[in-house]
Amino acid sequence: MSKNGIKRDIANRLITSSITFIYIFRIHRCPLIMSAQVAKTKPFMEKIYRYIFQRNATFVLAGVIGAFYMERAVDVICDNIFDKVNEGKQFHDLVKKLESEGKV
Repeated sequence: MSKNGIKRDIANRLITSSITFIYIFRIHRCPLIMSAQVAKTKPFMEKIYRYIFQRNATFVLAGVIGAFYMERAVDVICDNIFDKVNEGKQFHDLVKKLESEGKV
C-alpha cells in the first residue's frame, strides 16, 4: 500500500468508528438519560400515561368521561355569556320588572 492508501484507510476507520460511537451513544445512552430525567421531573405525567393512556380501554373511558365534563363546562359557560349579553331582555327579567312595578 502507498502512503495515500494508508492515510485513506486510517481516515475511513476513524470516520466509521466515530459514526459507530455516535450511533451507539444516541441509541443506547440517550433513552436511559431521558427516562431518568423524565422520572425526576415529570412523575405526574408518567403516572397518567401508565394508568390511563397505555391501555386502550382506559384511554377510551377517559375520552368519554372527558367529553361529558367538557360538554357540561361549555354549556355552563355559554349559558352565562348569553345571560350577561341579554340581561334585562329575558322573560324572567321582564316578569320581575313588571311585578316590582305592580302591573302583574
